[in-house]
Amino acid sequence: MSNIVKSYLNKKTIIRKLYLISCLMFAILQLLCWFLGSMYLVFVISQRIHFLISETDSLPQHYFLHCPKIKPKLNHYTVVWSDWYAGKIIKKIVGISGDRIWYDQNNQMFVNDLKVGVPKQVASDGRQLHATPAQIIPEGQVFLYSEHIASFDSRYQELNLIPTSRLQGLVIPLI
Repeated sequence: MSNIVKSYLNKKTIIRKLYLISCLMFAILQLLCWFLGSMYLVFVISQRIHFLISETDSLPQHYFLHCPKIKPKLNHYTVVWSDWYAGKIIKKIVGISGDRIWYDQNNQMFVNDLKVGVPKQVASDGRQLHATPAQIIPEGQVFLYSEHIASFDSRYQELNLIPTSRLQGLVIPLI
């Protein structure tokens, strides 16, 4: 067998082992999260990168890398603290200053051309929700969104538009 083939097979074996180890790690983290009953379980990988686990169905992904020192931009994910939700939430930035929030005749909310849905009036826990009004997003604020129909995001005044100073860095979805 040639050295090139041996090198290729060795790299393939290492990649398989890393994949299996990462799957096992995610399974253990999921069990820990379930056992501890936390909404988000954070493991510090280093001072610059954290590992987040989300148990909600708000986003299709549940595992994230969090880079608190990197400033997120339009279409990036970020994390913020929500007093109404009493915890950190991970959302996608879909609107920035100068973008337009508007409603069509069917009460569908849009951010520019992105349909973000009809805001609900009552949360899943029974609390009242109030839709964010049509407006131009002011300087220094962003609109956070998640595609899940029951997601709690900037569609509601209870979260509202978020000052960029409250964004806690870039979040990268993994799985």
